Amino acid sequence: VMQESGGTRKTIEAGIAAAVLRGAWVTVLLTVIAMPLATAAGLLLAIARISPRAWLRRSSIAYITVVRGTPLLVQIFLAYFTLPPLGQWLYAHGPSLLQAVLDPLGGPAFLTLPPLLVGAACLAANYAAYEAEVHRAGLEAVPAVQWDAARALGLTRAQALRHVIAPQGVRIAMPAIVNDLNSLIKDSCLVSVIGVSDLLSVCLGIGKSRFTVPEMMVTAAIVYLVLSIAGDLLGHWLERRLRARGYASGSTHAKGAHP
Repeated sequence: VMQESGGTRKTIEAGIAAAVLRGAWVTVLLTVIAMPLATAAGLLLAIARISPRAWLRRSSIAYITVVRGTPLLVQIFLAYFTLPPLGQWLYAHGPSLLQAVLDPLGGPAFLTLPPLLVGAACLAANYAAYEAEVHRAGLEAVPAVQWDAARALGLTRAQALRHVIAPQGVRIAMPAIVNDLNSLIKDSCLVSVIGVSDLLSVCLGIGKSRFTVPEMMVTAAIVYLVLSIAGDLLGHWLERRLRARGYASGSTHAKGAHP
């Protein structure tokens, strides 16, 4: 095998470093898209979970149970391979008005989405179920006197949730949310199975092409570790800020934690 010259080797190493950085950026992008969506959707699910309306409670419980009870990898495959034929079926069997609306969006291919978007949506939908339980624990940790004070001010249940209970519950749940952020960073590697060029996909591709899979896996692990440490630092900073404002860490349960 022809040996690489010094200049060629440096060029190759620079190219590998640039590719790894691009993969890391995709991983960060997936996290930045998915985590806010999961947090917001989880709060809505948590509010539905404690709603006095039975149909809202049951719908929320059903979603949380199904999503938490099935593997994320299965959900990714299901969404990626089900959405395109579903879009074609809806377009073919929908009324002419629906077809006219969908034509500018791609017609029968309107649900054939880029892998990055499908992956981010699956991560958000999956983590929303876990964030729902985190938010529920945060909401339930708010002292009952806060509900009494809101009612004394003449606020409705919805107004009390929006202006009094939810802000405090989110603050209490924040450390657990940040912990789940670290989990999502690592779980984002699963979207590589549908062709997303994230950190794992890039490192694995380089490793296979250059017969350096172990070395590239170590590289990927180091980058994931750096991202996780950054998440931990963010979590500690948020906890200090919350503690300084008089909000103790609530007994919320992050993903993977046992109640």
